[in-house]
Amino acid sequence: MSEEFFQIYDRVIKDGGDYTFRGQVVAIFQKRSGAVRYVVENDDGILHIFSAANLTLISRHEPRCDKIEKVLRKKRIEDKMGEKLP
Repeated sequence: MSEEFFQIYDRVIKDGGDYTFRGQVVAIFQKRSGAVRYVVENDDGILHIFSAANLTLISRHEPRCDKIEKVLRKKRIEDKMGEKLP
């Protein structure tokens, strides 16, 4: 896929046109034409498909597995040191 502007887990908003849609990028795919599309899921579980031109980045989010790995790494360090880290 050539023109990827957003990543999985990014929080985005579609705010032009007749409606606003806020959510998280849950999938990225390429059409047969080569155009890239983003599947965005809102907090109610509704999915919409957008092009990059329709979306604005709100924030980047780390994948959940990366967050879990950071917690586990911190726990291993704390165990070795024998004290809690901030």
